Amino acid sequence: MTTARRFTAAVLALLSLRAVQGLGASGVVLDRASYDLHPALEMQLWAAEPDVVDPVAMCFDANGRAYVVEMRDYPTGMPPDGRPGGTIRLLEGMNADGKPERATLFATGLRFPTSITPWRGGVLVAAPPQILWLKDTNRDGVADTREVVLDGFHAGVTDSNVNGLRSEEHTSELQSHLNLVCRLLL
Repeated sequence: MTTARRFTAAVLALLSLRAVQGLGASGVVLDRASYDLHPALEMQLWAAEPDVVDPVAMCFDANGRAYVVEMRDYPTGMPPDGRPGGTIRLLEGMNADGKPERATLFATGLRFPTSITPWRGGVLVAAPPQILWLKDTNRDGVADTREVVLDGFHAGVTDSNVNGLRSEEHTSELQSHLNLVCRLLL
């Protein structure tokens, strides 16, 4: 199975909550019967709790690292102290089986983050009312640069908030292959 096909299946398994049927003795079990999967693909679990919690979006940078948006404060909203609970998880160090070896909390304190895309060596994140640029400058896996790129977006019903960030100019080769496979299969 090619890397693009393996990654397509990984993305499907990571982002679809209906794939998780329950916990078995060996960990998370996928309910493959609930999918109509193209015969050229295979599905296997790529990441699960505690490495990723409440995923809503993800992207890959040019180095093949995955950034996963976790909307931990949905649907209950922000806690009484008013601190946003959204996070970005960095998954990296893919080994021979294609699964990440490390999961690092890349960014915290995001208000209902909905979308992410690689940009200028970091990532753009839609976290209404702002779009933020986050970057790790000292290579420890944690964003130490956090800049507001745009401000003033409406923050309302979560599924109506700003989302859908894409950066075609900075799309990694891996993402390009994934997009191509998806287009060919659909």
